[in-house]
Amino acid sequence: MRVEAKDLVCRYGVRWRKGRPALRGVEFDAAGPVVGLVGPNGAGKTTLLRCVAGFLAPSAGAVTVAGLDPVSYRRRHGIGYLPERMALPAYARVESFLRTVASLRRDRSADAVEEVIRWTAIEGVRRERIGNLSRGFQKRVALALVELGRPPFLVLDEPTNGLDPIAIHDLRERVAGWRADGRLVLVSSHQLDEVQRLADEVLLLWEGRVRAHLTREELSAKGPGSLDAWFAERPWQAGERRHA
Repeated sequence: MRVEAKDLVCRYGVRWRKGRPALRGVEFDAAGPVVGLVGPNGAGKTTLLRCVAGFLAPSAGAVTVAGLDPVSYRRRHGIGYLPERMALPAYARVESFLRTVASLRRDRSADAVEEVIRWTAIEGVRRERIGNLSRGFQKRVALALVELGRPPFLVLDEPTNGLDPIAIHDLRERVAGWRADGRLVLVSSHQLDEVQRLADEVLLLWEGRVRAHLTREELSAKGPGSLDAWFAERPWQAGERRHA
């Protein structure tokens, strides 16, 4: 399975008509199975993830998932989308909310809800109201939602924000399981070491364009922890200066 973008442009409302769009001709072709997305604040990462998940229509160009536009793919197969800030119903209780969502998705079995409760380690708060939970536990509930229905494509925006070290370790194991299952994962993070640990490919987004696409071989050649140093050197800007 592949996710591809061709000359993808995205503008937000009137204020972008005379200014710089959030995405300015994004081009990439990635098969992962785990694709990391990195870039500074304002680079367009969240906009790109929303386009890829089918929740934001591009102004121009196209993005496809397994050859389909994201909306069609989501309707046929499902996409697990985790926004950086997920608005969860504060007065709903954890387990009943998950069971309600599961009833609307492909996997309606009781075992499916129990499985996501178990791997996100929220057994102890299953009867609590979501609004009473800490930020970290709310993120765990959001991750449980993403896995319901076992979607073959997962889009995660800063999934480790707010998680404690144990939950981060559990998420790494879950990503490894998704890879082994043949699912495609697109994950954005500011934690470069975490991206290098998880990803088979890395896309660097800068000012609305993909400026670098590192393969697994290139990541391995750089060695553990070197992505941070590479990013600080900004080699893509050197290329821009040569062509200026």
